Amino acid sequence: KLKGKAKELERILAKIMGGTQKSVSLDKSTEEKSGEFLGQGLSMFKKALSFPVKGKILQKFGKQKHEEYSDILFIKGLEISATIGARVKAIADGKVVLSQNLPAYGNLIIIDHGERYYSLYGRLATTFKTVGDFVKAREDLAILGETDYKGRNFYFELRVLGKAIDPLEYFKDPP
Repeated sequence: KLKGKAKELERILAKIMGGTQKSVSLDKSTEEKSGEFLGQGLSMFKKALSFPVKGKILQKFGKQKHEEYSDILFIKGLEISATIGARVKAIADGKVVLSQNLPAYGNLIIIDHGERYYSLYGRLATTFKTVGDFVKAREDLAILGETDYKGRNFYFELRVLGKAIDPLEYFKDPP
């Protein structure tokens, strides 16, 4: 069941993010015609970004043993417990490329930061942004709702060229 939900998200992400080749276009008129956001990416922000919400990390990025089964899972993001009603903020400037409900992720927002860098914000109770909206760093994106049975109510992920990377490498103030 988990693998099926993960596969569905990967299919959607592949459609949005494309393959693993880096986009090179820097022409502003191309952005207007294609709708592609040509921002600066996040490579220069390592250890400089502010975390999108205050909370406690319950599960980190990387290989981990599933609590209920003996399977080893690769966790592609961070599972977080935060205050109900907390506001989730954009980590950097970008363009909303997805805002919809997905099984296991709830309301999900994906922001394109340019240079094939994307941030994913999941399990959101209420969202303020729709596809096509441009956002600024620290702008409110959503509000968090109730926690699940494991105490989680926020999921965060970073992707570069379609691949998940450890988000903690980019934050100056992880929870």
